[in-house]
Amino acid sequence: MRTQPRSPTPGFRTAPTPPLIDYFASTAADNSINVWNSKNGSLIFNVAGHKILIEQLRKLNNNSVLSGSADGVFQIWNINDGSFIRTLNCSSNNTDVKFGLLPNGYIVGKCGNNMLNVWNSSNGQLVNKFNISNYYDIVPLIVLSNGYIATGTWFAQIQILNPMTGSLITKSSVSVTSLALIQLPNGNIANGDWDHTIKIFNTTTGNLVFNLVGHTGPVNYFELLSNGYLASASSYEDAHAGYYGGDRRILIWNPNNGSLVQTLTGHTDFVICLKLLNNGYLASGANDNTIKIWNPNNGSLIRTLTGHTGPIFEILLRSNGNLASGSIDTTINVWNITTGSLLYT
Repeated sequence: MRTQPRSPTPGFRTAPTPPLIDYFASTAADNSINVWNSKNGSLIFNVAGHKILIEQLRKLNNNSVLSGSADGVFQIWNINDGSFIRTLNCSSNNTDVKFGLLPNGYIVGKCGNNMLNVWNSSNGQLVNKFNISNYYDIVPLIVLSNGYIATGTWFAQIQILNPMTGSLITKSSVSVTSLALIQLPNGNIANGDWDHTIKIFNTTTGNLVFNLVGHTGPVNYFELLSNGYLASASSYEDAHAGYYGGDRRILIWNPNNGSLVQTLTGHTDFVICLKLLNNGYLASGANDNTIKIWNPNNGSLIRTLTGHTGPIFEILLRSNGNLASGSIDTTINVWNITTGSLLYT
């Protein structure tokens, strides 16, 4: 259902839209999707259809985005006019949304604690459904360059699977508590672990290649740099355990030899998100309400962007090089990263 524009509320995620269409989409805690004009910050339209909080939003193609929420439903929307396209039905107890886009255009999504569905995005047809054995829950889910998927969970092995058949390709040689996964340029995968380490595995053999030690909190955010190095950040929230924190540093690693290359210090609270910029610099958003721009090659701080009154949970790079940031303060700010000026809110 399309409704009148409404202001963003806490908990949104952002999704870049096609470069030729200068707007972007965000999700809000009122279970809706807002589409914004990134030139002037105006709200173009709002669409509502989910019953509860939208947890993930991704661009499918030049005309559509995919949203997933904890009501067990994935929905596809026309990004140009806000019209609803179709629903991909999932399990009613799917309380933690994870999905990925396969090279063939299909969608793989978590449906229940250890169940994965694969849909044809063009017609919504369910083409495969399978369980991941020995998993209580799927935490990270990524699509690899060869079309396979890698999944991780608590106190178990990372599994690499063929999503079209559900067959297991390989497992990691050791068990991990996986919070984040990323594929490296050499084909290996890096795992951010609850035990504060980063473990790099060979995706063919499953063997542990490196165990990177340096963070003082759970590692849950990665960003690949233009030179192939890996940036990592540590932050975690667990309402049940009452733990909320991480460390204030960004670590830069050479994933080819496991060495720590740079340590970026300057944030006064834990770092939540990272984004590589067009000029090779790195942007970081933190719980100290600031965004910092770094030169990751020498570790220098270029500038600090201030304007939010709450933690920064999402950073989006626009096609024109400007930076959009989302915060728990319910605003989206758009910045000129060359000058550091706030263009609009």
